[in-house]
Amino acid sequence: MGLSGLGKYNRMPPYAHYAAYYRIGFGTPLLKKAFVQALMGINGVRDRIYTSISGLKGEVACERFFCIYVACGDKFRCLSSRLIKTVLNYLSTGADYLDFKVEVKYRYSSSSRRGHAWSDRFLVRTVFGIEVLRLLMIHVGGVYRTCFEDLEDLIYSELVKTIRNMGFKPSIERIGGVPS
Repeated sequence: MGLSGLGKYNRMPPYAHYAAYYRIGFGTPLLKKAFVQALMGINGVRDRIYTSISGLKGEVACERFFCIYVACGDKFRCLSSRLIKTVLNYLSTGADYLDFKVEVKYRYSSSSRRGHAWSDRFLVRTVFGIEVLRLLMIHVGGVYRTCFEDLEDLIYSELVKTIRNMGFKPSIERIGGVPS
C-alpha cells in the first residue's frame, strides 16, 4: 500500500492524560493480532447515552458511535478490513507500539431539534511489553462527554471477547489505570 510511518504518529505528545496497565499471561504476537481485531470490532459500535446539549433544556437522549483511525506518519487512516493486514504486518516486524485515534461522534434528537454534537477525539498509544500492555490516552478535542474509563472499558471488553473467539483463555489482569 505504500504506507510509510504506519502505526507511528509523528506528532504524538510526550505526555498522557490517562494511563492503563494490564498484565498479560500469553504471547505478545497473539496479543497484537487480538488487539487489532478488537479495534476493528470497536469501529462502528453504537450505544445510547444521556447528555446535555447546548441550547436544549435538561438531558437529551443521544446516540454515540466510535470511529477508529490508525496513525500513518502525520495523518490518520480509517481502519478498514483492507488496512488490517498491513497493520498486522507492521506489528509482526517487531514494532512495540501502535498509535491510533478514536473519534466519538454524537447524534441527538429531541422534541424541538435533531442534530449532531461536537465529537470527542482521543489519541491512544498502545505499548506492547513482554508481560505488560499499556494504554496511554490523550484527549485532544471535544467537550469530554466520553471519559477515559468508558473508552478503556470498551477496549478491554472487546479485547477479551476477541481472545475468547480466537479459542484462548483471556488471562489479562488490570494492574492499574490512573490519570497521569
